[in-house]
Amino acid sequence: MTDAKPKAGRQSLYRPEYAEHIRKMALLGWTDKEIAKNLGVSLRTFGYWKNQYPAVADALRHKEIADAEVLNAIYQAAVGQTIKTQKVIGKGESQKVVEVTERIPPNVMAGMYWLNNRQRTRFSRNPDPIQDPDEPLPTSVKVTVEDASDPNAEAK
Repeated sequence: MTDAKPKAGRQSLYRPEYAEHIRKMALLGWTDKEIAKNLGVSLRTFGYWKNQYPAVADALRHKEIADAEVLNAIYQAAVGQTIKTQKVIGKGESQKVVEVTERIPPNVMAGMYWLNNRQRTRFSRNPDPIQDPDEPLPTSVKVTVEDASDPNAEAK
């Protein structure tokens, strides 16, 4: 007979293979609530899993890493970049590989996307109209309604 007592409470629904599913859902941008629902557990249970199982926390970190990589790629496209590549020159036995430095120019659309999302108040595509501080705001509007079905409405 052993002295070990059985663990209190019910058995966890978590399975190690869930970590890969969670990683994929996180990369797709799913929220914790959406992931929990997909796995058939409550948000509270999913929160417990994040704290209890390191594989779940690691899987969710992929989302942050992916977002950072995409953000960096958009930034690099917006400002342009210099890259080093290898190019094969010559033909036949006289072929050789040389290192080439290439300048990729900035991408205007990437720059617009960056600024529209990072500094909305300054670079919005549809800014709010600016009100002249010296011009008073309208206090009333006069509306005249006429019967359009009556051709002689203007004469009345």
